[in-house]
Amino acid sequence: MTNASRFLLQIARWIAGSQRREWTDAMEAEANQTDASSISWAGGCLSASVRDRLLRERYSMLAVVLLPPIVFALNMVLFVPTVHLVDSLGWPHLTLVGFALLTPVPFAFAMGLFMPLRRALTTGLLCGVANELVNIVFFWIYFGQGPEIWFHKGSTVYMMTPILGWACGISFWIAGAWLGAAARRRKRPITD
Repeated sequence: MTNASRFLLQIARWIAGSQRREWTDAMEAEANQTDASSISWAGGCLSASVRDRLLRERYSMLAVVLLPPIVFALNMVLFVPTVHLVDSLGWPHLTLVGFALLTPVPFAFAMGLFMPLRRALTTGLLCGVANELVNIVFFWIYFGQGPEIWFHKGSTVYMMTPILGWACGISFWIAGAWLGAAARRRKRPITD
């Protein structure tokens, strides 16, 4: 077996995860038996492990694709009424930041109710990153300002420096997913 095929099989093992350890062990043993075609065998194993992992993670992938645009649309629809409510009650405008940061928590919580802890946290992280990317792309298109605007002096995201604002936004997705997964565990113990 060549070094390239060993490398491909290690990637396949990592992607397949511990749930498919026996399968990856068997594929590696099979690759050891082949001579010239070990790279094509390892490539096929990598392809099969990617397809298997995507099939096992389809609900997480669906959440990452659907939830951030839904949260973004909800924020856009509720933004103007929230501004009028905050102004009429005399609350500080920082309340709007809290509203924007808290909007994904119920969605992430519901997502966490249906996933084991590790998967919920990973999906929450990916949803948070996707949500921030949706925001960046929207502002880029709507205001005609490219990504470089986030690095100008005085730029803010959620009234914080951009990096801190993005980290804060992502952390609320992760916190909601963690709370949902913790509530799920309290209902019925699950081993990850």
